Amino acid sequence: MSDHDHHAPQNPAVMRAQYRPPGEGLLEEDVPARPMELFELWFNEATRARGVLYEPNAMVVSTADAAGRPSSRTVLLKAYDDRGFVFYTNYGSRKARDLAA
Repeated sequence: MSDHDHHAPQNPAVMRAQYRPPGEGLLEEDVPARPMELFELWFNEATRARGVLYEPNAMVVSTADAAGRPSSRTVLLKAYDDRGFVFYTNYGSRKARDLAA
């Protein structure tokens, strides 16, 4: 292999995209009193970008088993309200057992 055949590895750190203009962010005084109001604003924004975001209702659920070993998986949000988020799972799955414990 010659020096010309060797390619430098890609640097993942330089792939970071700026998602919002500098200085724009979440300020505590702008946060609604009810957390689900803020979620609804963000979720509506994500669903408007549906052509860009494949499944804006995808979310990650993380649990830990009785020994404290963490596990994460992607599920689809089915509904939400002030009580929380609804997603479906197989009651015999590891995820369901972890949640029950």
